[in-house]
Amino acid sequence: MSANGRGMLLANPHFPWGGGMRFYQMHLTIPGKLDVMGAALPGLPLINIGFNQHLAWSHTVDTSKHFTLHRLQLDPKDSTRYLLDGKSVAMDKQQVSVEVKQPDGTLKAVPRIIYSSKFGPVVQWPGKLDWDEKFAFSLRDANLKNDRVLQQWYAMDKADSLKAFQDSVHRIQGIPWVNTLAVDAKGQALYMNISVVPNVDAVKLAKCSDPRIGTELIVLDGSRSECNWDVSPEAAQAGIYPSSRQPQLLRTDFVQHSNDSAWMVNPAAPLKDFSPLISQDGQPLGQRARFALDRLSSLEKAGKVSVENLQAMVMDNEVYHAGQVLPDLLKFCASELGDDAARLAPLCTALKAWDGRADLNSGIGFMYFQRIVTSMQAVASRWRVIFDPQNPAHTPSGLAIEYPEVATALRAAMLA
Repeated sequence: MSANGRGMLLANPHFPWGGGMRFYQMHLTIPGKLDVMGAALPGLPLINIGFNQHLAWSHTVDTSKHFTLHRLQLDPKDSTRYLLDGKSVAMDKQQVSVEVKQPDGTLKAVPRIIYSSKFGPVVQWPGKLDWDEKFAFSLRDANLKNDRVLQQWYAMDKADSLKAFQDSVHRIQGIPWVNTLAVDAKGQALYMNISVVPNVDAVKLAKCSDPRIGTELIVLDGSRSECNWDVSPEAAQAGIYPSSRQPQLLRTDFVQHSNDSAWMVNPAAPLKDFSPLISQDGQPLGQRARFALDRLSSLEKAGKVSVENLQAMVMDNEVYHAGQVLPDLLKFCASELGDDAARLAPLCTALKAWDGRADLNSGIGFMYFQRIVTSMQAVASRWRVIFDPQNPAHTPSGLAIEYPEVATALRAAMLA
C-alpha cells in the first residue's frame, strides 16, 4: 500500500509538552548491540516510541482493564474481617507514617493504618466504594508484580526484525497499559493489544460480578475464591492473560488505532470475541479513529500512499466532524428561525463561509462550530442515523434537526 513498498508509521502522541508525562528525544547506541532513536518518558533509560534500522513502532493507551475490585463481605462481628468461602479472615494491617507540613512550617509525622485483603489494599471512594458494616472493596492491580518493563523495551529497542519484535512482546509480557503498532522495511504492519490484563473471561465475569455495575469498573465477588483471577501456565505472570489470547493483527495494507478497543484496527479483519477486560467489539468509534479509517480508505482507492499523505493526516487541519453535521447546521440556518433570525444571522453567515478546516485563516465559523458541537454532545437523541455495529466507520451521523427536542437544543446552542 505504501509508495516505496516499505512500512511507514504515523505517530501522533497527545501527551503534554511539559511535566512528568512529556517525551524526551534520545539516540541510544552500543556498538554492535544497539542503535535506536526515539523518545521516552522521564526516568526511563530506553526508547519507548521510536525506530531502528529494521523497524519503527509507536503506542496508544489501551482500553483494557489492568486491575479489578473485589467486594468483600464483612464479618458481622468485626468489620476488619471478611468472609471467604464461608470462613472469617482477618485483614492485614500496616501502619504508615508521613511527614506533613504544619501551619507553623514544622513537620509532623501523621500515622495512618492501611488494611489489605488477600486481593490487595482496601480502598474507598465516598458514595461509590464505601466501607460500611456489610462491605468493603479491595483493589488487585495486575501491574503490581510486573517488573519486566525495562526488559521489555530493551528487547524491542534491539529487535532486528518484526518477528523478533513481536516475539519479545509475547515472551516477556512487560507492556503495562498500551497497544503497540509497528512496521518494518518489508512493508508489514503489526498491531498488538498485548498488555498486563487480569485473566477473567466473559463466563467468570457473568458469574462473579453484578451486571448492573457494567464494565467501567470490574467488581468481582470477594467472598468466593472461584471468582479470583485464573492462572495460565502460558502467561509470564500468574493471574494475567497469556499473550496468545490477546488481540493482534499482521497486515500488508494498514493497521490504525486511536484509543478505542481493538476490534476496528482494520475493518477488513475485525478483532472480535475477546474477554471484556481486554477489548469490546460492537462499540462506537471515536472521531479520530473514524477520520483515520476514512482517510486511509480514500488513499487506498487513489493509489499508493506516500509519506506526504501520512503527514497531511496530521497537518492539513481537516475537521472531520464537519462532514457529519455541518450540512444539517446549514439546513437549520436556512429554515424559519422566527424571532431569532436577526441574532443568528452572523453565526449562520460564518458557518456558510467556513471551509471546514482549523487553519488560522479559516474564520470565526470554526469557533462557532466547535461551540455548537460541544453543547450538542449532551443531547442523546441528536443523531439522525444512530450507531450501527455493522457500519461503525460511518455511524452515528447527521443531526436530527427534524426532532423538536434536537431543534430546540440546537437553537439554544447557537444562541448561547
